Amino acid sequence: MELTKIAVARSQLETACSLYFDDGDPVSIHTLVCASHEILAQLAKENGATSLLRDEFRKDIRPGKEKMFLDMLNKSRNFFKHANQNLPKIHNFNPEENEIIMLDACAMYFKITGEEPFWIWACRGWITLKEPGMFILKEEDRQRIVDLQSICSTKKSFIKTFSNFFQKNKSISKTRTLTSDFLVDDTGFEPVTFRM
Repeated sequence: MELTKIAVARSQLETACSLYFDDGDPVSIHTLVCASHEILAQLAKENGATSLLRDEFRKDIRPGKEKMFLDMLNKSRNFFKHANQNLPKIHNFNPEENEIIMLDACAMYFKITGEEPFWIWACRGWITLKEPGMFILKEEDRQRIVDLQSICSTKKSFIKTFSNFFQKNKSISKTRTLTSDFLVDDTGFEPVTFRM
């Protein structure tokens, strides 16, 4: 089996997103999404793209404190990945860490490939819907999100509605831009503009 780094990153990321929507094991999700994120961050750097977590946030870190920031960012990943005796025996893990890492990995995948396969698009859509305050949105987009929240209040209802939308609109995933996440159709999705 011959694989490229981008194919491996996509496989890991799509599996993590799928598990996330199935309310799968958060430790497994974290391990997969961190592995994908690490590959994508390197590929992004090689392709002139950036990672929100690894590149953009670091700009605000004091000189000499970069290692402290990366250690905090990788704390759960390292605990799950290594049996190192220097690590504590118990780790407090917040599964919501997965969402921000998935969001960054999904954005990097899109920046590198220009593609947004089903699970990656769904993940970004759900997190935008769940946490609209995290994004710079136009006022009309905020109202659309409020409307969508009444239709899709859970991951399960969102993925069902989104799956129907995606099946009807497969061709747009190749041509859509980062700012047109939902298109008007009978599923209730409309354009939502945000920047990352």
